[in-house]
Amino acid sequence: TQPVDLLFENIPIEEGTPTSIQYIYQDKIGYLWFATWSGLYKYDGYNFTSYKNDVEDTTSLFDNTLSTVYEDKEGIIWIGSRLGLERFDPKSETFIHYTPNPLDTGDNKSNQIWAINEDKNGMILIGTGNGMYNFDKASKKFTSIKFAGANLSDTIQYTIHAFYADKKGSLWVGTDKGLHRFDLETAHFDTTVEFIPEKLNKYHSEHGKLLKFWNFTSTGYPQEVSGVNEQINSILGDEDGIIWLGTNEGLVEFNPQTGTYTNYLFNFTLPVNRNTAICKDVITGSIWLATIDGLYSFDKKLKKFTHYNSTANCVYSERSRTFWIATNTDIKKLNRTRQPFRKYTIGEATHATINGRDGVVWVLTFKQWLKFDTYKDKFVPYSFGKDFLWYVWPPIGGYMSIRGEKTGLRVLDTLGNVIFSLDPSYYDYINSLSIGCNTKDEFWVGSENGDVDLWDHKTNRVVGVKNFKRRISWVYKDSFGLLWIPCFKGNLYCYNRDGDKYIEFFYNPGSPISLSGNIVNEMYEDSKGRLWFGTNNGLNRFDRSTNTFTYFGEKNGFPTNGIHGILEDDHGYLWILTTKGITKFNPEKNNLRNYDASYGLEPSADVVTGTGCKTRNGEMFFPGAKGFTRFHPDRIRDNPFIPPIVITSFKKFDEPIPFSNLSRLGQSKSGEIHLPYDENFLSFEFAALSYLSNERNQYAYMMEGLDKDWVLSGTRRFASYPNLDPGEYVFRVKGSNNDGVWNEVGTSISIIISPPWWKTTWAYILYSLLILSIIYTTWKMQVKRIRISHEYEMTKFEAEKLHEVDEIKSRFFANISHEFRTPLTLIIGPVKQIIERTKEDRTRDDLKVVHKNANRLLGLVNQLLDISKLESGKMKLQATKRNIVSLLKSLTMSFTSYAERKRITLKFNSSENEIIAYIDKDKIEKIIINVLSNAFKFTPEGGRIEVTIKCQAELVSASSLKQEIPKPTQIPKQACLTARQVRDDFKSVRNDK
Repeated sequence: TQPVDLLFENIPIEEGTPTSIQYIYQDKIGYLWFATWSGLYKYDGYNFTSYKNDVEDTTSLFDNTLSTVYEDKEGIIWIGSRLGLERFDPKSETFIHYTPNPLDTGDNKSNQIWAINEDKNGMILIGTGNGMYNFDKASKKFTSIKFAGANLSDTIQYTIHAFYADKKGSLWVGTDKGLHRFDLETAHFDTTVEFIPEKLNKYHSEHGKLLKFWNFTSTGYPQEVSGVNEQINSILGDEDGIIWLGTNEGLVEFNPQTGTYTNYLFNFTLPVNRNTAICKDVITGSIWLATIDGLYSFDKKLKKFTHYNSTANCVYSERSRTFWIATNTDIKKLNRTRQPFRKYTIGEATHATINGRDGVVWVLTFKQWLKFDTYKDKFVPYSFGKDFLWYVWPPIGGYMSIRGEKTGLRVLDTLGNVIFSLDPSYYDYINSLSIGCNTKDEFWVGSENGDVDLWDHKTNRVVGVKNFKRRISWVYKDSFGLLWIPCFKGNLYCYNRDGDKYIEFFYNPGSPISLSGNIVNEMYEDSKGRLWFGTNNGLNRFDRSTNTFTYFGEKNGFPTNGIHGILEDDHGYLWILTTKGITKFNPEKNNLRNYDASYGLEPSADVVTGTGCKTRNGEMFFPGAKGFTRFHPDRIRDNPFIPPIVITSFKKFDEPIPFSNLSRLGQSKSGEIHLPYDENFLSFEFAALSYLSNERNQYAYMMEGLDKDWVLSGTRRFASYPNLDPGEYVFRVKGSNNDGVWNEVGTSISIIISPPWWKTTWAYILYSLLILSIIYTTWKMQVKRIRISHEYEMTKFEAEKLHEVDEIKSRFFANISHEFRTPLTLIIGPVKQIIERTKEDRTRDDLKVVHKNANRLLGLVNQLLDISKLESGKMKLQATKRNIVSLLKSLTMSFTSYAERKRITLKFNSSENEIIAYIDKDKIEKIIINVLSNAFKFTPEGGRIEVTIKCQAELVSASSLKQEIPKPTQIPKQACLTARQVRDDFKSVRNDK
């Protein structure tokens, strides 16, 4: 038989396609992995990620020649290569290389890995070109596993090509010497024995367990010395417990329970029927085979092979129900899901379809009527007569109409019988007719001049009913007896013939309850009496109670607003023909599903009207741009596969960084990324790992902390967020498969954008402390200011009080001084007189002393009076020219008797006899007397007081003066106090000057 063609989709990998793809594997997440002779490739349905050897990167692949891929329970990917075992960690995207036998420097068979599996203890079992090894992931050590019954001294091992672990704990091993079973429970390896029925019971009794069998002669070909006929390349187990073996001599069906097997050859013309890989078709249950003769499928029930026109190295059927083959040059994908819609191409646009009888559907084009037999699935010939058919009418309520130059107009039923006709004498009228509608007893039509007419069945006459003065597109009669009449320029009339009343509806862009389009393409009444209007600007549902319309269009999920056809299925769903496909609409919930050309639809973009039909068995027919589409609504089922959602890449600004490589992004824990504040322009790429028509996969995403709701992105798989503020975010994404089945859980990743240092918590703590410090310092300064102000006020108050006291004292002293002056004056006067009268010298001397001291006392009293003058600022200096030497000498010598009594030496020194100066004699006397009084007061007995007068020119230098001035420790405390008092007296004099 000739090979069957399959419509494969080529999946380009990259420039320089791998020389050979050896193995296909789908991991637990849903990624597809391709082991090739030029590296490892991961595929998410949209893009490939390649992993190859890099001589400068020790964490890259050790060798690019790969043969198999396996994922263990921990999610670690293990790759078998020409030079050993590769361990790939998806989180860090790094490889670690392990060599089973470093001592193998010959043909390297023991390091060539063909198969990988894992036992219940997490040990990795690998099949090599020189036997089987056990790899301990903890110790990183390999242990060679010998075949039971083999000579321990025999170093020859079998080449292992395939593993299959069944549900009973057995690992079936395909080698170049047949099939073996490895007991995963007891870790025991059984030998392969030839199937000889009479030896079967003996073997069971000896070993107590089921073994593996292989018959070399079953194929009809002699056994080769090399043992190639017994080589097993792949193993597949099915749900019935049958094990299928892909060998060098065809496909073998092996039953482990009975120990029986059957060999099937896919090509009897070839001396070798070599299988390279086998897999199960998840849809049909058949077996796919990659062979040296091309691609085959095997029907397990019919035991029949089908040959396809394609080469294949390996085959794989993944979870979302697509089939993959790999060749020496490329990768191909096959959609095994049967298309729900069937399109029929006739080479011209169809206008309408009408349901006939006995499985016939009439198809109207703009040129002719076609008769389609649904049972035979083909068009059948027919004839309306010999008249030249120059124009064809659309159907009138399920009837067909034709007209010709000689026959006039005929209306026929779906069997082709003429119901009524108008002869050529109605030529002008017939030419002006538009489409109409038919009921059991009536035919309504509209004309170009605005007439709505009724054709009477009994009289075969045309009766005029109403003229709307506008060109009528067509007429529709609903179940209430109302006529709905759309006009060519947009007006829609609802006419009630009983009351000869009508309501006019028209498109009003400013009103949401008006008709949404100015051209009505279709009118339809559903099983619940609801009227639906398909316009060039959306679908409209009419509310009879309010005479308003509800609009549905692109905003509700329709692929376009151009509505051309409406049909209702047996479950109440509306199937709506649009210019971009067919939409299934639920009128109760107002939700919908869109189907486009990728589902097998006939394109309908060129359709002007789309009157479809529904057959008695529920099938629907819709016209299209080049033919028509046929489908049964009940056979359209959504793909139930819920796709895993993954974030495939992450970008900072324009720098693409693999999302799985989180360790390079500052990942602190799984699913969390830390970024600095200046790396806040983020974008993501994501994918739903459903490979079945993945171009229709839908997506929605949301950035928690920024977006308030999900962002529906349709088929767009990208999201960008520029200039994110520092903070914590969670990016979430969910998606659907090709039929809109959503993975609502989706996936997410936490993103923490650190603030700049001046916006960190520590910075705000510092700011707070600084503000508190400023507040505290300000408060302290304010308190201090208040305290100082208070102290100042208190000092001022005290000064004022002291001043008042001083004034009181001054007044007191002034008053008492006046009282003292009078008796002193009375004393001085008589004393003076007594001195003048006394002749006795001694008495006179004593009286002189009395007189002198009385004068001094009077002077002191006068000084008390001077205080008030000083305070009032009325005292002024009375400077006169005097000899200061004589003045100071007389003042000094006045203390002679006082000095004698205290035994103090008093001496007056002057370099000049006369020094003239302008002085206030009274003030000088007061100062000198005060100074001398203090000197005598604080000078002990036996002391010495000298008064020296020198001119300015005779003053000594500062250095010699320092030597003459006694140190502070040599001056008595009282003398120091006296000096300060003298200084203060001089200051008072200076200030008063």
